[in-house]
Amino acid sequence: MGSAYEPGRSTDREPWRELSEAERTVAILAAAGWTNSAIAIRRGTSVRTTEAQLAAVLRKLVIGSRRDIAGFVPEHLVAQVRQEAARRAPHRRRRLHRRGQDQPVRQ
Repeated sequence: MGSAYEPGRSTDREPWRELSEAERTVAILAAAGWTNSAIAIRRGTSVRTTEAQLAAVLRKLVIGSRRDIAGFVPEHLVAQVRQEAARRAPHRRRRLHRRGQDQPVRQ
């Protein structure tokens, strides 16, 4: 019987329970790969609010990266993270502003 928290294991003192409902929502979307701006739009909040909530998530879970959130998502919410990952907008390819050899010159 260990006293240390292990991600993926349910305990009464699970760090996930320390999160507010808004922080849990932000954490799920961040774990699914949503950007802060996409989370803000989805939730109808400002990007600054989303950034503050994400900072609170990282602080409460005692982690340094949004990539680490997935290890703390309770098992009953993992399917929701996968669903949100599938819903997020596909990555857009950025256009280069300089002309490369593979780009035709317009006249």
